[in-house]
Amino acid sequence: MSVEQSPTSNAVLSAEEIVTGYGRGPNIVHGVSISCHESQVTLVLGPNGSGKSTLLRCIAGLLPARSGSVTLKGRNITPWACHDRVGLGVAFIPQEHTVFTEMSVYENLLMGAWSIHGHQAKRRSVDAACEAVPLIKPLLKVNAGLLSGGQQRLLEVARGIATGAKLLIFDEPTAGVAPADADRLAEIIGNLTSSDVTVLLVEQNIDRALTIADYVYTLMSGRNSHQGPVTEIAARMDDIVREWTLGPQGALNESR
Repeated sequence: MSVEQSPTSNAVLSAEEIVTGYGRGPNIVHGVSISCHESQVTLVLGPNGSGKSTLLRCIAGLLPARSGSVTLKGRNITPWACHDRVGLGVAFIPQEHTVFTEMSVYENLLMGAWSIHGHQAKRRSVDAACEAVPLIKPLLKVNAGLLSGGQQRLLEVARGIATGAKLLIFDEPTAGVAPADADRLAEIIGNLTSSDVTVLLVEQNIDRALTIADYVYTLMSGRNSHQGPVTEIAARMDDIVREWTLGPQGALNESR
């Protein structure tokens, strides 16, 4: 897929000049700007420690922005807490496992639909999640604590879908998952855009992520580094990864 992004003003989500970090510690993200457009997968790549997960946590409302702004469909949501952003149609699926292990799979999905009013509406949302993640449906009565790691990750993705969110934010969803399950997860996430869902993704497996992305941002040392349609970034990926290792000047010297 080769996609030219339209101006930031037309974005579903726009994060502008975000500066953030943890507690009273130093800044980890230094003025990063990204935007996500409707029914696209926007991918954020970078080496370890480049601020990818920190950026997502700020966009999701788990970390306050020290400066900069987060805008959802033209509405400034910078001061909004994470649970309030869920009500606006934003769901965050973190890297850490977050299933309720003492509950059934079905009860976990209902927890995802907590902000949806009305029993029938909640049920429709759960049904939509099962349709998007069909491997979950036969497991609805199973205790979530008995699932494998890959199945738990599938449940977490399905629970995010059950929120009814139109913007799903994934932080390294395939981390620690067996390759077959990881491929399945990537396919499910890539297919979400056909249901008018917008995806913001951080993923450790670059090759896998590039197969489902539309537009890519790369970070380095907590700052914007490169951006462009996936075909453009994929063609330059070897040089970009070399830059992560050697630094911009080192990569330039090696290419001579």
